[in-house]
Amino acid sequence: MMMFSNLTAAFLILACLLVLPHPAQAAPQDGSELRVGVIVALTGDGAAIGTAVKNGMELAYSELPAEKRKSIRLFYEDDAMNAVRTLAAYRKLRALEKIDVVVTMSSQTSKVLASIADKEQVPQAAIASDPEISAGKKWVVNFWVTPKEEAKALVPEALRRRYRRIACIASVHPFSQSVKDAFRQENKQLAITLDEDYLPEIRDFRPFMAKLKAQKDLDAVLVLLMSGQVGVFARQVRQSGIELPLFGFELFEDPNEVKAADGALTGAWYVMAGDASSAFNEKFQQHYPDSSLFGAANGYDLIFLLSAAREHGTSAESVNFFLHNVKDFHGVLGTFSATGENSFTLPAMLKVVTHDGFAPLIEGTRD
Repeated sequence: MMMFSNLTAAFLILACLLVLPHPAQAAPQDGSELRVGVIVALTGDGAAIGTAVKNGMELAYSELPAEKRKSIRLFYEDDAMNAVRTLAAYRKLRALEKIDVVVTMSSQTSKVLASIADKEQVPQAAIASDPEISAGKKWVVNFWVTPKEEAKALVPEALRRRYRRIACIASVHPFSQSVKDAFRQENKQLAITLDEDYLPEIRDFRPFMAKLKAQKDLDAVLVLLMSGQVGVFARQVRQSGIELPLFGFELFEDPNEVKAADGALTGAWYVMAGDASSAFNEKFQQHYPDSSLFGAANGYDLIFLLSAAREHGTSAESVNFFLHNVKDFHGVLGTFSATGENSFTLPAMLKVVTHDGFAPLIEGTRD
């Protein structure tokens, strides 16, 4: 991910704040509609995920009854999964569009904004993993499966495969570190004998390859890298002649990473948020045949959550109360509730990269 100097960041924020609203976007603020700012990556390494989230939200919005569509208005901004742009987009949406709620994507960008949203009492729904995003906050929730639930699924499968000594490579990033922490807390038997962190912009992993080759007793590699790194790393592993199994969290399902891997991720297994209903997946792919499903169902269900919150009022307080206290909500992700810890009871599942895409990892199909 690109790094910015303080001066560059300042100019970027100023430029974003000076952008004037397009006449077609302007709307009277009469209190009758819930104005939702959606800040996701539509360009850059996370674009496939951000676009899937946006497409899921758009599909849900199109399915709302006409009267409910009138009560919610969506405003999209692209942050390219860069925290400086996230803050600039938020300030723009607050100043020009008077948003009542903000939706963000990815751990790093969501975490940067969370303290501000909490201080300004703007409900924030983060489609992101890192529990630190919402920890101790009153106005922030994570609308994604927790790393703890994912680790509960991942560790037993690694043990079932008789992994005992593994290597781990991770990014210096809130997502990567949060899932690594969850893995360590859940894991009581696997020994991590090679453990290194790389900055998110690194694309040359040859030093790590040399260390992998030097260790002859490893069973697998736990890959906790970010978008833009996962596929490159997998390809370099195979090009180095290393045949160790690869496993990890979530980002193996980014189609851009699979493409960058050039076949090297096929057969790799990982833990992911639980699949949406097959009816939703089929419908979504009919509407958006070239889109990833990564995060789409979360975007879809979040629109219906916000629509339900709108029925209880448009005030920030009422929306925030609803998000923190919803019980037995029926969505395409299943039936879920608020946990009381600024998250939701969303499930995790094991999946595998196949020649044709991604598939559930079920008994009878495992190596």
